[in-house]
Amino acid sequence: MGELLMMTLLVCNVWRLRGHTREDRLLRVLVFCSMLGCLADAASFSSDGMPGVLGRTLVVASNTFLYASGTILCSCWALLIHLHLRGSVTRSREFLLGIPVAICLVLLAVNLWVPLVFSVDAANVYSRLPLSRLLMGFPYAYLLYALALYARVRRSNGGLRLFPGWALLLPVAVGGSVQIFVPTTPLFWPTVSVGIAGTIASLQNEDIYRDRLTGLYNRAYLERLASGELRRDDAGTTGIMIDLNAFKSINDRYGHNVGDQALIDAARLVRGAVGDIGMTARYAGDEFVVLLNTRDEAVVRRTMDEIREDFRRFDEDGKRPYQLSVSMGRCPLEPGRQSVEEFISSIDSAMYEDKKRFYDEHPEASRRGVRDEASGDGAQAASR
Repeated sequence: MGELLMMTLLVCNVWRLRGHTREDRLLRVLVFCSMLGCLADAASFSSDGMPGVLGRTLVVASNTFLYASGTILCSCWALLIHLHLRGSVTRSREFLLGIPVAICLVLLAVNLWVPLVFSVDAANVYSRLPLSRLLMGFPYAYLLYALALYARVRRSNGGLRLFPGWALLLPVAVGGSVQIFVPTTPLFWPTVSVGIAGTIASLQNEDIYRDRLTGLYNRAYLERLASGELRRDDAGTTGIMIDLNAFKSINDRYGHNVGDQALIDAARLVRGAVGDIGMTARYAGDEFVVLLNTRDEAVVRRTMDEIREDFRRFDEDGKRPYQLSVSMGRCPLEPGRQSVEEFISSIDSAMYEDKKRFYDEHPEASRRGVRDEASGDGAQAASR
């Protein structure tokens, strides 16, 4: 049934499986691994004890593939969660996440000549060996890592509730545990398929609160989250409005496709600087809003300094034909004393003062004045 579920997702051309982002590619890996895993699981059970060379080949090949694909699939799931919640994955983190996969593949390669993980006797009957527990533990370690990361991000910045970090863990935990204690009940891969289908459905539901261009939260989610914070008496939140300087000149000089890339770069830089201490949203056009889960002035200033520094390093790299800089304004959120609109207006006014200083220092950056530039940037980007 699991392979039929995955084939249905592919045939129905679910939009997430057609995309070209890294998240979309990881989802495709999950779907294909799950589909092939279901087929290999069926082959493993049907060929166990089958006489002859063909039977032995099927037993060895199917079980080797099942151990490898289980670890690879769950490592991709952990990578997907990390990428989805934090926007990027460092090379060092990717390396660490790849270590269990490498260990698994090496052990399985050695197992083809020296039985370490499983053995196949003269009657072509499969048996687990002690090291099989290590390889069966790798997928659960990945799933627990993903769940812990999800819980941490949710606790620190109110991550999106429509995307459940347990979507894959819960079905796999149930099905996998049953199969560990009752090996004749092949439930692991069908439950993996159920978990992947649930994940894709959750991502589609979440799309209403995501900006498709940058991958950040959108204005609807920002206002929803801010209104919730305003109802809390103990809310310790600071808002930062961020606006790209002279963004219109990038569109005018290089075209809207390059302008879109500039917005994507800016979103990545802001999100990376904010990290786990806040939520970043694209508010409108070239404007971004950050909600930091603190009112500590030192932390707020440090975060704003890190944003500016990351933009400075981006410009120094010179990998794009354009340069980026930002104007920022901040204001603490005051529950019971302001509406969402008043809160946004406060941080927008503070940002405008910083933008005015920028154009006073760089008069060549604007031909039409601060207010026209700011409104023109937003209107052009929002219309795309």
